[in-house]
Amino acid sequence: TLLRRRKTGSSVKPLVCAAINNPLQYRKLGDSDLNISEITLGTMTFGEQNTEKESHDILNYAFDNGINALDTAEAGLSSNPLEDVTNGHVGLYPIPMKKETQGKTDLYIASWLKSQSRDKIILATKVCGYSERASYLRDNADILRVDTANIKESVEKSLNRLGTDYIDLLQIHW
Repeated sequence: TLLRRRKTGSSVKPLVCAAINNPLQYRKLGDSDLNISEITLGTMTFGEQNTEKESHDILNYAFDNGINALDTAEAGLSSNPLEDVTNGHVGLYPIPMKKETQGKTDLYIASWLKSQSRDKIILATKVCGYSERASYLRDNADILRVDTANIKESVEKSLNRLGTDYIDLLQIHW
């Protein structure tokens, strides 16, 4: 349902699309049994532009208002994707990219997930696509590729950072 109760017992109002004044809608995700909100919360600023508390506040607000999906990634493009693509760089969540904060987004999500019903949350993440410059994301790779070994390592590391035993949607981040 759109109305959910948090542990505090307060009821919340559903998100409403301001342009057409309609309540947030849900759609079946492909041929899965997942019913996903039309709005998914992106988290690429968690860990750099947002503190852990701010990140939790954003997550709470979104989920209190009917969003049931969040999106993270092991790696992403920086605020200047054209330059990154031209130079062959792959950035790291959070944005702006810094090697020393890579994975912090997932850690903030993990600490928030501890107080949530995991089965009520659709968790999407991404495996990094081909890269010659982000090989440090893997333990034993000179080049990142979309192959069995890279996908497996990416998923295992994401699961560990996120503190969960499953991911609902895995995407390729090119």
